[in-house]
Amino acid sequence: MVYKNIEAEVVAGIKRKEPSWVRDDPSRTYFLKEWQNVPRTQQAMFEHLCLLVFQNGLWWSVVLGKREAISRHFKGFSLEAVASLTEHDISQMLSDASMIRNEAKIRSCIANAQALLHRSINLPDLFEQAFDSPVIFDSVSELPRTLETTNRIADDLKDAGVQRAGQVVCCALAQATGFIRLGA
Repeated sequence: MVYKNIEAEVVAGIKRKEPSWVRDDPSRTYFLKEWQNVPRTQQAMFEHLCLLVFQNGLWWSVVLGKREAISRHFKGFSLEAVASLTEHDISQMLSDASMIRNEAKIRSCIANAQALLHRSINLPDLFEQAFDSPVIFDSVSELPRTLETTNRIADDLKDAGVQRAGQVVCCALAQATGFIRLGA
């Protein structure tokens, strides 16, 4: 699958409307360089699942600003490393001002790593099986918050014990990885 280079369109002078979550330079950079182009690997998709869990109730730019600390504490988003985090590790995260210090979100990410490992769920395979081809929308304003396909993925993940990965989160993950994308 060929991915459109969004940054090249902006440089070429084609004006694109940005999603409402683009509010500052960090979120704009993420939108231009990373959104719709997140690698479809287990580690990259798990990282974005965690970031989306942390994003709930916060501006995306806040999460991006704390991304380095989250990555450091979550050992680069290795499923095995996150699944094995201890109470001591959680205490360290909660005392680190560079981290998003929400204990429920931290514990959810750890539980999600454990559930994905225990159930042998491969996120790229799960999404690729659900999408025969990318779902294309013509404008940012048409991008859905939920989609029937991602609702089914959310239900499957919930049944497997994955926490805080509801319909909106799964749809956002599908957009970040290009399963749902902007057309020409």
